[in-house]
Amino acid sequence: MNPGTADGAPALPLGGVSVSPALLVSHPSDLPTKRDGAGFARSLELAAEKGGWGKPLPKARGRGMAAYASFGSYFAEVAEVTVKGSEFKIGRIVAAVDCGQIVNPESVCSQTEGAIIFWVERRAEP
Repeated sequence: MNPGTADGAPALPLGGVSVSPALLVSHPSDLPTKRDGAGFARSLELAAEKGGWGKPLPKARGRGMAAYASFGSYFAEVAEVTVKGSEFKIGRIVAAVDCGQIVNPESVCSQTEGAIIFWVERRAEP
């Protein structure tokens, strides 16, 4: 069975992840790059695979997934967290990026890691 999504659209199964087709389209700001929403699907599938999406976890642990587009690139991340009361601890974050042709791989890694660090810092603020 393939349930629908929050927006009522039938979900697309992508490597065990159900995603609304409406979410897999290019943002208007990406149109000059002539890239399509398939980058979302590729990054989601890879993040789900490498992040262990769908595999069982011990009690009080869970996974969440996020995907976004920026400057013609597509990102998906899987975060694995442990929850104790109102606190949580991030065990690991797996990121997948579809950015087209890469000129400097270290730059792609640095930008991705920096975005994750920025997000974690923002969540840690009271």
